[in-house]
Amino acid sequence: MSRRRWPMLRLLVLTISLPWLTGCAMGVSSPVCPSLVNYSPAFQNRLADEVAALPSDDPLVTVVADYGRLRDQVRACRGE
Repeated sequence: MSRRRWPMLRLLVLTISLPWLTGCAMGVSSPVCPSLVNYSPAFQNRLADEVAALPSDDPLVTVVADYGRLRDQVRACRGE
């Protein structure tokens, strides 16, 4: 077989085998939702006081807000 035919042969083998490779992934899987750390009300109040004392342009304010949104997304994922 000539060397020019090898790329076509590889393409043909890939085309034929692709349905078998993807056939295993046909089922619908449920999402894997991460768990959340539970914080006590006292800890949450202390954290809220600390964040409120920061200047509004402090990067930690942004990070804490992002973390809160992430926790909301995890709760939604878990159906809570």
